[in-house]
Amino acid sequence: MKPRDLIPLVLLLGALALTPLFASNLLLNFLVSALIIALGAQGWNLLGGYGGQLSFGHAALFGTGAYATAILQMKLGLNAWAGFAAGVALAALAGWVIGFLSFRARLRGSYFALVTLAFAEVLRILANAADFTGGAAGPADQAATGARQPAIRNPGRGAVGRAGLHPGRGTSDAVDRSRPLRRASGRGARE
Repeated sequence: MKPRDLIPLVLLLGALALTPLFASNLLLNFLVSALIIALGAQGWNLLGGYGGQLSFGHAALFGTGAYATAILQMKLGLNAWAGFAAGVALAALAGWVIGFLSFRARLRGSYFALVTLAFAEVLRILANAADFTGGAAGPADQAATGARQPAIRNPGRGAVGRAGLHPGRGTSDAVDRSRPLRRASGRGARE
């Protein structure tokens, strides 16, 4: 591969790196969702395409990373980027444990698929039952309790998401504030 063949790739990466400086929350939310789907597709490609194994455990790893990031940010007040790195590390550790136990038993084909599905279900049940995860509702918004709300800062756009978990959330809050007030007589007070 010649260096000039890398020019389009470098330009694309540069444009993606500059996107948060000028993009709306809607576009950022779309790009984040697209990247999450691409990440899942790469996981399936590695395990299913190259490894020849069918896995239903990707949800367990995704959920482990997401819950770890959210809990570290919302309950312990950890920086969003440090929480993200810790979530990735914890998900990788969970994947290593599941893979080690499954491949140590030399599981292949549908047996491997069922074991990964079982691990995903066990982790889902534990997340729904545990108090520190917020149970079935998930990590609660700590604004009512006065807990610190870390945020990912987007230069020129303020905070992107209250806890860095949902970029479009700030947009819905802005829409709520823009609605006209209704009075008690029916002409302007909030209900």
